[in-house]
Formats: sequence, structure tokens, C-alpha cells
Amino acid sequence: MSLISRPVRSTVAMLACATLTLTACGGGDDPLASDSGGGEEGGSVTVGSANFPEAVLLGEMYAQALEAKDVEVQRN
Repeated sequence: MSLISRPVRSTVAMLACATLTLTACGGGDDPLASDSGGGEEGGSVTVGSANFPEAVLLGEMYAQALEAKDVEVQRN
């Protein structure tokens, strides 16, 4: 027998889902927008990955996505 009844578990699960949904809706700003804060112009980003195929692939995907936004990328 469970210590917490089914209706209570359902209510807690619905509240958790609602909280996560509302939290995800909270940030409407584009982090790559030109008016966003941040450091100085120029420079580069270094993208590194662990030495196994999935990590190398993921690192390359991030590097290409950054390059598509005109960010200078160094790969390690």
C-alpha cells in the first residue's frame, strides 16, 4: 500500500508540469541579439569535446552552429 494516495500524486505531478511549463515560458529574449549584454566584440570561442564519437559529433555541431552566427570558433 502506498503512503501517498493517487489523487495527491496526480495533483503534485500536474503542479510540477505546470511549474516547468511556466518556467520555460519566462525567458523571451534572444541571447544572440545584438542588443544583449555581454563581453567585448571580437575574440573567439573554443569548442572542445571528449575523445569519443558522440562527443566529437556534438562538439562539431555546436561549432558549426556558432560559425553560422558569425562567431569565430577554435576547435580543440
